[in-house]
Amino acid sequence: MGAAATPLAGGAHAARYRQIADTLVAAIAQGRYPVGQCLPTEAELCRRFDASRFTVREALSTLRRVGLIASRRGVGSVVLSTDARQAWVESFGSIGDIMRHAADAPLKVARVAEVVADATLAATLGCQAGAEFLAVQGFRFRDRRASGTPLGWVEVHIPAVYGAIRDRLAQLDTSIAQLVAERYGVTIARIDQEISAVPLPPPVAARLRAKPGAPALQIMRWYRAGDGSVFEVARSLFPAGRYLHKSCIMPAFGA
Repeated sequence: MGAAATPLAGGAHAARYRQIADTLVAAIAQGRYPVGQCLPTEAELCRRFDASRFTVREALSTLRRVGLIASRRGVGSVVLSTDARQAWVESFGSIGDIMRHAADAPLKVARVAEVVADATLAATLGCQAGAEFLAVQGFRFRDRRASGTPLGWVEVHIPAVYGAIRDRLAQLDTSIAQLVAERYGVTIARIDQEISAVPLPPPVAARLRAKPGAPALQIMRWYRAGDGSVFEVARSLFPAGRYLHKSCIMPAFGA
């Protein structure tokens, strides 16, 4: 007997993509798609549910966010788990995967300001003191509806030379890195990442409805252009239990 499915949407009037997501969650929980197996292709799901490709992609995005599947280029949607999680789940193996995660749940911007890096900020960002940035702060929610308790707090610093993206931040519908890439023709060539455990700073704790000093995960990402220059530094803070990073480590060829 398979485990009971946890619905991702409630009520008869749930959006179509949520209904499809719930159906797939139930199928995964019942063992129709075991861990490690792929779901049907987008085209097959479109036919099965008589739905548009956009609707099916929204349903698959929902499953990715709760850690049930991961999308693999050239492979498809691979089942990672039979249990949906309440945390923000990331599982990626490429820059494209990170961009898709950000597009599934764009940052809900709370504050934008122009700042000059002092010694403390310069040490955090890895830049020279006196460097000028556009600083963006906001909340990370589970999806585009941006409802309920925020999952995390995000602080992004963009070199002032890219400051013209400011006019798009109020209605952000993609990642900030993608916005810079599109506006200025920047190639996202590399992302350096550091993940560490830190106590939750009191100002951030208040915004996230969490206890000050409680354990949190801090994720630092440096986005680099083709010439190696950094065009974005993002710092994310997630209280314990609100973030899960998944990865699949394979043996080296011939090992």
